Amino acid sequence: MRLKHVIMIFAIALIPGISAGAELTVAVSQIPSAHSESESTRCLNYGAGLDIGWDWTPLKLDINKYLALKLKTGLLGTYSVIQSAYREKAALPMSDRRNESVITLAGVIKPTIQIWKFSPYIMLGAGPDWSTAEGVDVGYLYGAGVDFEISDDISIGFSTRQFERSGTFYRYRTLGMTITF
Repeated sequence: MRLKHVIMIFAIALIPGISAGAELTVAVSQIPSAHSESESTRCLNYGAGLDIGWDWTPLKLDINKYLALKLKTGLLGTYSVIQSAYREKAALPMSDRRNESVITLAGVIKPTIQIWKFSPYIMLGAGPDWSTAEGVDVGYLYGAGVDFEISDDISIGFSTRQFERSGTFYRYRTLGMTITF
């Protein structure tokens, strides 16, 4: 009986955060060469990605007019196209080039400090991904970024993150635009 009450109180506390302050982010990413010096016969060259994220702020503490602490949570979906090279042996130069696609869906948390119009944050998350070269797996991500508020509802931002899965990692440098509802 007590567990039901705790769940109801937690759900009621999250409803204002989900409905107010929801954010939609659309971004493009550049993926630098990941690990050409690996011991496997596959190495990743440069690539590009498209990100779509949905965040909301369940916890916010306004300290004063120019300073606030926030905890954002949400989902991040990424579609990436990466050029990979396959070698017959790890010591040989690149031989066979292929394009591979990666789709990632991750749940993320972003502890954020809002200082005037700037919002630096760290990003942690985990979720499944699918790669044409390596199949389905579950991985985790970590990174950091900063958003700059252009108006009350629109901000632009830059972030870097790394998504790791078994045997492979992808680095992302992302530039995006966020709309607050």
